[in-house]
Amino acid sequence: MTTIPLRNLPGSALLHAWLERNPSLIRHFPTTTIDRAFCETRRNDGAARSRLRSLVEDGLRTVEMSEAQRASLHALVEERAVVTVTGQQIGMFGGPFYTLLKIASSVALARELTTTLDMPVVPVFWLEDNDHDAHEAATAVLQQADGFPVGMPFWDGDSPRIPVAQRTFGDDIAERLAPALAILNGQDADNVRAVLTSIYRPGTAWNDAFVQLLQPMLGAWGVLVVRGSDVIRHGLHLPILLKELASPGAVRERIDEASAALKSDGYHAQIQGHDVNVFIHDDEGRRRPTTEEAPAMMDLAAKEAHRFSPSVVIRPVIQDAVLPSVATVLGPAELAYHAQLGSVYEWFGIRMPMPVLRHTATLIDARTQRLLERTAHEASWFMRPWPDVERDVVAILDTNRTPPSDEAAPHIAALLAPYRKALGSLDPTLLGSVNAAEANIVKALDQLDGKMRSAVKRVNGEILDRYRWCANTIYPFGAPQERAYALGVWLARFGTESLRNIAGQICSQDRTVHTIING
Repeated sequence: MTTIPLRNLPGSALLHAWLERNPSLIRHFPTTTIDRAFCETRRNDGAARSRLRSLVEDGLRTVEMSEAQRASLHALVEERAVVTVTGQQIGMFGGPFYTLLKIASSVALARELTTTLDMPVVPVFWLEDNDHDAHEAATAVLQQADGFPVGMPFWDGDSPRIPVAQRTFGDDIAERLAPALAILNGQDADNVRAVLTSIYRPGTAWNDAFVQLLQPMLGAWGVLVVRGSDVIRHGLHLPILLKELASPGAVRERIDEASAALKSDGYHAQIQGHDVNVFIHDDEGRRRPTTEEAPAMMDLAAKEAHRFSPSVVIRPVIQDAVLPSVATVLGPAELAYHAQLGSVYEWFGIRMPMPVLRHTATLIDARTQRLLERTAHEASWFMRPWPDVERDVVAILDTNRTPPSDEAAPHIAALLAPYRKALGSLDPTLLGSVNAAEANIVKALDQLDGKMRSAVKRVNGEILDRYRWCANTIYPFGAPQERAYALGVWLARFGTESLRNIAGQICSQDRTVHTIING
């Protein structure tokens, strides 16, 4: 295991400022520390403890609660524990690996706070299954035998306006599952195939399958689950919903002000607010009410709150209105938009938990480790888009390569200088011909350079494939590995128990470093 400072890896100015605890960014967050006084205050917030019990029991309804989860539930209800919370939408094969990292980070933080504050703190996973992006939820990214990443779809595009909480696998799930299972490889691949086959069955709800696959991790760590769809079904979002419908534009104004302040400090604005930040589900499907009709929908909302769901802007507010959360574990993009939400929380009368950056990591399996050693490069060298890596690899392989056109430019200019001088005196109108000749020479050299690159790649194909495998494993689709490959990939390669231990190792590190686990 090795670590790299996160500041040395690609990231936004906002992320780097967070890592440095730059005051110009930190000032945008209402809560920047967690002490006992804040926790005692948050203990009195959220839904009734009996309601929280019901939400957790519903959230874990398709699995058997572990002893650790029962202990966490007892602490939440009987000891009035506060919570660390992280959330994620549904993902096939467990979703991207960072889903597990978010959960493990929340667990580590809960344990840390329990010790330092001498009070019960339990981890909660908020399953955001109100989301309507079925394509993203139903696509698992796997690594093929040739090393290339591939997105395997489990949805045929039907009924795009239905929330994922209402989706179930069809009779063709076995047929859809077969090619994905065939791609899995590793020491525990057979066991993972058996587990996935038993979970992904006709009639099984997508959100149930997601919880079932995660349960070996959730149960061992004592993580409780609350489903966003259950919160909506029980109408627990009603106070937030009514205030939003009654005041179209109020949240957007606060988002706009926060965005302007962030940009003034040199940071980007991750999200945009709307005049109405909820959706209604009616005969037209899922749609956003207009500014004019929103106030008139308050009576309907009071009677049928379950027909309304939040947008990304107020979803976190609802989460923290329901839970007695003191910290929210976030990814970099989520951290960015939480910097815009401080005044939104305040307007709704909800205390905003402290944002905490999740841990980050790259997993190197045994095969990739062997290939990586043969390249003589560290994993971090591959953490950039493939064209950049390929260009450097070709340069390394081609020791006899002629200078590229930009290096040849001075020589071309020197070659044509006498012609420019002569024509400048004889007939200046012909200087355009010299410029055209120069452009043609540069173009010809570029073409020669491209042909040489192709020749290098052809002659050194095996070596280049080695580099490509490493790049596709470490930085697939030009993005960090943890954002692409599904959890199922790593369960197959490492096994459930080993991967659980690996996640624990990763989350024992400081959150300002990126951990690389070598297989």
